[in-house]
Amino acid sequence: MGSLDREMKRFEDHHYRLSPLQAHFVAAGGEFVGTFLFLYFAYAGNLMAVSRAPTTAPMGGMSSETVIYISLAYGFSLLVTVWAFYRISGGLFNPAVRLYSQFP
Repeated sequence: MGSLDREMKRFEDHHYRLSPLQAHFVAAGGEFVGTFLFLYFAYAGNLMAVSRAPTTAPMGGMSSETVIYISLAYGFSLLVTVWAFYRISGGLFNPAVRLYSQFP
């Protein structure tokens, strides 16, 4: 056990830790990339659903089937990006929520 404790101590001494300012920059960058990917995938799903729509509504708008596909595209896009970025930015892709969480 003594050699294991020495190895762990040596690892902890050489482990790089971020300063609070660096951690905020990493979180802000992760939030930016996550928001970009969320909107990119959601809008791509929106375009695909509208371009592949087989029918229109009786009054000329989008059919309810197309609206469901669009909402699922936005939902799955948010699900995937929050799952991918929750450890970096906490999964908060709304800047107002992020700023509010910084001030007690």
